[in-house]
Amino acid sequence: MSSHLVFIESYEEQQFLSETYNSSHAYWLGLNGDSYSEKTWDDGSVMVYSRIGSHATATDNNSGCYRIITDAQAIKWEDEAGSWFDKSCDARYGYICEYEMGA
Repeated sequence: MSSHLVFIESYEEQQFLSETYNSSHAYWLGLNGDSYSEKTWDDGSVMVYSRIGSHATATDNNSGCYRIITDAQAIKWEDEAGSWFDKSCDARYGYICEYEMGA
């Protein structure tokens, strides 16, 4: 059984993670791509559902990796709680892994 950084592919998954991991910590997602390229998940699939914050590229332009921040008090843009923000891939954050049941 293999696991990978979480992929958020629907509103329902987004809500589940935002409610489950509602803290001031940021968590890495399995999403990659700079502000000028198509975003892809670690398995190579193209991002379809998105919660990339409108201020995402203002934080660390062309950084390549994305994290989710669920707590509005942890970011300066309170309306963007639960959004995804880019950051340098070597920054230290928590992570959420997922795996396929019965695979």
